[in-house]
Amino acid sequence: MPEVVSSFKQFSFDDRITAALDQLSFKTPTPIQAQGIGPILEGRDILGLARTGTGKTAAFALPIIQDLLRYDDHSTRAVVIAPTRPLARQIGDMFEQLAQNTSLRTGVVYGGTSRCEQLDQIRHGVDVLVGTPGRLADFATSGQINLDQVRFLVIDEVDAILSQGYLEHVLSSVDCLPDRCRQTLMFSATLPEQVEHLVAKLTNQAVRIEIDLDRPLETIEHIAIIVPRSEKMGLLKNILAGIEGASLVFVSSRGGAEFVGRHLIEAGLRSAYLHAEMPQPNREWTVEVFRKGLIDTLVSTDLLGRGFDLPELA
Repeated sequence: MPEVVSSFKQFSFDDRITAALDQLSFKTPTPIQAQGIGPILEGRDILGLARTGTGKTAAFALPIIQDLLRYDDHSTRAVVIAPTRPLARQIGDMFEQLAQNTSLRTGVVYGGTSRCEQLDQIRHGVDVLVGTPGRLADFATSGQINLDQVRFLVIDEVDAILSQGYLEHVLSSVDCLPDRCRQTLMFSATLPEQVEHLVAKLTNQAVRIEIDLDRPLETIEHIAIIVPRSEKMGLLKNILAGIEGASLVFVSSRGGAEFVGRHLIEAGLRSAYLHAEMPQPNREWTVEVFRKGLIDTLVSTDLLGRGFDLPELA
């Protein structure tokens, strides 16, 4: 019977990693971490089926950092592909936090920002390279970065990547990586047929870990309110006015984000809106002021539907 994992100490991480876990107050592994870290440390490929917010990033970051501590030349040995810029940045931040007591370096690349600055960072040496599919494929296929030493390939939110039409970008990047001694770690919230085909293509006897996909998160209270369309905005304003702390409102379109966001602002609520067609600097600024608590409500399309971590969310 497999050992029940109730503490990160059971993984015998390097003391520098253990210190970082203590500094971050990470004491007890989440289910995806408890079940996933061990096989990754053993060198197995992984298919992790778990939703956003279950601790997937640390599940793959911790064993990768443990392995990379053997090297000191800052060659890129781990590549992480994420579907969106916010998620890529969040993954990069998590690697930096968990490796804060080491000399490991993390780089994050995505579109909408300076290619030259990102290339300069990589050429100065990054152990872990996190990127969105398009920008990573651009750098990899043009030969502008050296990926010959990559030992780990992580594809996070695989279903989101494929649903957004990035399959060819992913395969182009994978073709630039060495096959020899490479571990492939794939994570997805759902398992449509397209995801299964990609898993079969890229992994070797992957360990499948499935974490309560059908059960609602226990930290979220689910309430459905049936209301006429004409009364939606008034009800939303009243609900938000009574909430202390940060609130995230999802809408289905760019126009909806702007419409709802502007109405909330006009009603005197500290709000902003976000969608994919806004310039990248504007998006980053909006997310940052939301994280800092300078606004209370952020109205967004599904741009933030995956991988947006805000523990203070009301």
